[in-house]
Amino acid sequence: MASVALGLVIVVLVARFGGYDALPDPIGWLVVLWGVRRLPDPALLLTLAGAALVVACAVWLPTTQDVLDRGYTSLRWAINLPQVIFCVALCHQLSALARRSGDTRAAAWQRTTMMFNAVLAPAPAAHLTASGQHHIDGERHRGRQGARARSGSPARAAPYSQTPK
Repeated sequence: MASVALGLVIVVLVARFGGYDALPDPIGWLVVLWGVRRLPDPALLLTLAGAALVVACAVWLPTTQDVLDRGYTSLRWAINLPQVIFCVALCHQLSALARRSGDTRAAAWQRTTMMFNAVLAPAPAAHLTASGQHHIDGERHRGRQGARARSGSPARAAPYSQTPK
């Protein structure tokens, strides 16, 4: 379990030098894969960690990071979903292992952590949808803004999260 924890720490920490992350997420996911393979019935966790590794490899390059930084926040949220799904599945499996061994306190803690991850994962998407702020710098989607601005409606001056009066 120490290698899974260490790998997740590497994934979470960011140390940028010259545009590159000195603690690359793909290395963290490789360490996670190394640790997960020792758990009983690791097939699902290996698949989820492998998916997160593929995504991490795709977004590690500075050019990809620049696109994500200039792009939509909803895309950055979606890119992180494999990590969250892995954490939910990991907590679920650890809870089951603790329950089978009779450690009800650890099982309850893992279930709580699993529920927090599962409940909070869609929160950014719900907020972005409700506020209409899908872009990093707060701009609205240009298509929606342009259509309202051309329509001459009084709503064009109001933020999308508010209803026009």
